[in-house]
Amino acid sequence: IPFDLTPGSSTKANKINCFEFEYSHGLATQYIGTENGLYIIRPEDSYWRIKLEGLNVVSIIIPEGYRNTTIYAATRGESYCDGIYASKDRGSTWEKIYSAKNIVSLAPAVPYAEIMTVVPQFYMAIYNKGVYESRNGGYSWRDITDNLSEKKMTCLTVDRIDPEIAYLGTENGIYYYQNTDYSEYDLWRTAIGLKIFF
Repeated sequence: IPFDLTPGSSTKANKINCFEFEYSHGLATQYIGTENGLYIIRPEDSYWRIKLEGLNVVSIIIPEGYRNTTIYAATRGESYCDGIYASKDRGSTWEKIYSAKNIVSLAPAVPYAEIMTVVPQFYMAIYNKGVYESRNGGYSWRDITDNLSEKKMTCLTVDRIDPEIAYLGTENGIYYYQNTDYSEYDLWRTAIGLKIFF
């Protein structure tokens, strides 16, 4: 079923922020984050279902390699409703697990690429505030802004080759962060001359 962005259509959305696919037995469930909620369609559906209606969904995470079935979504706005949501039933119901305003992006963090963990770990960028890391599925966060002076953030992702490295897009350039066991090395640096794999 096509996702219709035409004004007045049943989706009630005119901007797509993000999308994810979840495959099972060769069939895909699609998740589309918009400025008016999260739209979901499963292989057996004949129409798009809307969840988190009215919220600006900027990130969707379906953890890969983790032994859990929780899906995560982050919303960006100024209301008390905004923050990070989790669904343990593949998007049917959602629970807010963390309140935050102006989240730019939520990205999976893997401190040690060779270790699989049962608890998802994340990076979160908040516009004009900072970057944070969670090692307990988004329930609590550690400020890793450190020496980063540029706070006008536009996007956040991790390196697909080395997931211990996070990249941050800002209005004035790209920065990267090396996640290590040694806090003196956890510093943001300008990403000049790097080969970046998003």
